[in-house]
Amino acid sequence: MNDDAMDYVVSDDEKGGYLATKHLLELGHRDILFLNAHHSISSSRERLAGYKRALSETGVAAKPELIREVSHLAGGVKNEMSDVIKSKLPYTALFAFNDMMAWEAIYVLNKHQIRVPDQISVVGFDNIQSRLFVPFPLTSVSNAKGKTSRRAFEILLKKMHKQNAGKRYNEIVDTRLVVRESTRSLL
Repeated sequence: MNDDAMDYVVSDDEKGGYLATKHLLELGHRDILFLNAHHSISSSRERLAGYKRALSETGVAAKPELIREVSHLAGGVKNEMSDVIKSKLPYTALFAFNDMMAWEAIYVLNKHQIRVPDQISVVGFDNIQSRLFVPFPLTSVSNAKGKTSRRAFEILLKKMHKQNAGKRYNEIVDTRLVVRESTRSLL
């Protein structure tokens, strides 16, 4: 995010996309399907940049057919995944824009008798289901929503009480990868 005309507190989406993709690459995956949200969303562009950076650093070419833009709302992944499966597009791992998209992709894969992580490794983003282990714990990028929300609230209070008048708050909160059971090594 580069809009200094407004205050913001956001997660480091580029780093998160990088960490997710790097993890899959380190497990030996080279064909990584990226289910991304629409490019009009800044997080989508930043996560894609991280995905491409990790591939580039490893010497793996980004394949346009493995980068899919889908609705980030519930139901948006179902049709795309069905098309990908029918097309027999080769991939061994999937990185989803968010955890909900990852779970929807896993649902579709299961419907087609494709097992996660045995056949396809999956990584989500947001770590929103950190305490939900159904059908298994999801590997996900944690973007510290609690910390981000608290910091945004603190800034709002400062603005309301006119503390540091005219000061702009542009903060990026760190992300980290939480490895669980939805990924496996090909090595």
